[in-house]
Amino acid sequence: MVWGILAVIFIGISVYLRTYHKEKRKVVVFFIFVVAVFGVVAFVKQWNNTTASKEETRTHFEEMKNLLREQGARIDEPHDLIKLKRMIEEKGWSYEKAIAALENSSRLDQGIAALLVNNYELAEKLLLENAKTREQEAAESWLYAGNAFYFQKEYEDALDAYRRSTSLASNSIGAWNNWGATLVNMGRYEEAIAKYQKALEYKPDFAEAWFNWGLALGNLSRHEEAIEKYQKALEHKPDYAEAWTNWGEALAKLGRYEEAIGKYQKALVYKPELVEAWSSWGAVLGKQGRYEEAIEKFQKALEHKPNFAEAWDNWGLALTNLGRHEEAIEKYQRALEHKPDYAEAWSNWGAVLAKLGRYEEAIEKYQKALGYKPDFAEAWYNWGNVLGYLGRYEEAIEKYQKALEHKPDYAETWTNWGAVLAKLGRYEEAIEKYQKALGSKPDFAEAWYNWGVALGELGRYEEAIEKCQKALVHRPDFAEAWVNWGLALADLGRYKEAIEKYQKALEFKPDYAEAWHNWGLALKVRGKIKEAQEKFAKAKELGLNSE
Repeated sequence: MVWGILAVIFIGISVYLRTYHKEKRKVVVFFIFVVAVFGVVAFVKQWNNTTASKEETRTHFEEMKNLLREQGARIDEPHDLIKLKRMIEEKGWSYEKAIAALENSSRLDQGIAALLVNNYELAEKLLLENAKTREQEAAESWLYAGNAFYFQKEYEDALDAYRRSTSLASNSIGAWNNWGATLVNMGRYEEAIAKYQKALEYKPDFAEAWFNWGLALGNLSRHEEAIEKYQKALEHKPDYAEAWTNWGEALAKLGRYEEAIGKYQKALVYKPELVEAWSSWGAVLGKQGRYEEAIEKFQKALEHKPNFAEAWDNWGLALTNLGRHEEAIEKYQRALEHKPDYAEAWSNWGAVLAKLGRYEEAIEKYQKALGYKPDFAEAWYNWGNVLGYLGRYEEAIEKYQKALEHKPDYAETWTNWGAVLAKLGRYEEAIEKYQKALGSKPDFAEAWYNWGVALGELGRYEEAIEKCQKALVHRPDFAEAWVNWGLALADLGRYKEAIEKYQKALEFKPDYAEAWHNWGLALKVRGKIKEAQEKFAKAKELGLNSE
């Protein structure tokens, strides 16, 4: 606008110089004077606005810089990045705007500005230059350079940067803590714990370090110890919603579901928009078989964050468990819209297709999952299961072996490998696999049951009964184990006892056709033909052709 006014004044002067009539010259002079006054007022106003805008931007930058410094200790947590991004969006702030307002700022501040808006390459350049040229800011520059490397998953470079930062300032709690976070992402949990301990030596009330220590312990499956660390974090920061949530996660891993729910509720008191708490609450309800309630929680999470892929995936799992398979597929697809490399969603989609008998399509989904996450044991396991359904047993075994390369204590995989060997008539080898499963998971009823079945096939009926009993100790409503116990008794000629076991199976699973059929066989052997025919008819009604 100012430039437009100057142009008008210039034109006015030109007109004046070409005007010879005295009265007309007076009019032109008056016009130039009015425009000039207006121009000065406009210029002053624009100058003030520009200065205010620069000052406002500088203030915004300082706010965000301080927030980053506060949050820098928890750079491994997505919610911190989301918080920063939301703040940036609310302010309408950008890196370019900050640089324009910070013309004379240090490379450190400019590097932090670049870091805030995810311009990591520029952040690296500015921060590394600053670390090498400004000794008094070197420790902080290395810290933020480490963060830039971290965000780009250049973990070895990040480790080197944090090491340099702590060598220059041994009390840099952010560097110690972020060093630990980087090690966690590299799967080096024990080393990470040592770094959190260093941070806490300098600041014992550093809640984020206690929290991250708990995360590392959780990854080591040391859930009771993890809970202790979350409690320590909450001693120093009672409104730390993420710590309440992770305490709930640890309790859920220990099977203490109601206690876990209490922790999620506590987290949401402090932070109602914490999507991880809503989603975890839903996941626990799903484990309790409360699928409709679980779906409500996933919907709440998605109200706050519509692109939260994990909630879409969990919603799909709940629908799968309700038998609403086509709806479940829609949810997995939604998850993948927001996170195309989400291996778990690809695998879960495959599992639903397998339930629908669409085995070749299921295999495609498992392959997609493994393309993104080659060490995803569950996808290898599921692929093996589908090959088993297709009767491709040798190929199934290969997939189970791949699953176990990545997860050696995966009891379900050992068990299903055994089941496939049993299909091939290799019962002794199958038993070895069931024993391996039980070495990892002694209360795994399915492994005890399958071991019993294999022993029955080998004619070792008394031993088979022992294994069925073990299965039922861990899962009293396991109808198949009751039936197998009955079969072993029948093979020993103890038909009356066998009938009792079939009846027990039907208490838990009234539509179990094989139980009705075997009951009929036992009655027939005992000469109770009419009663036997009734049982066979019931089995046939349920889809099993008797006799």
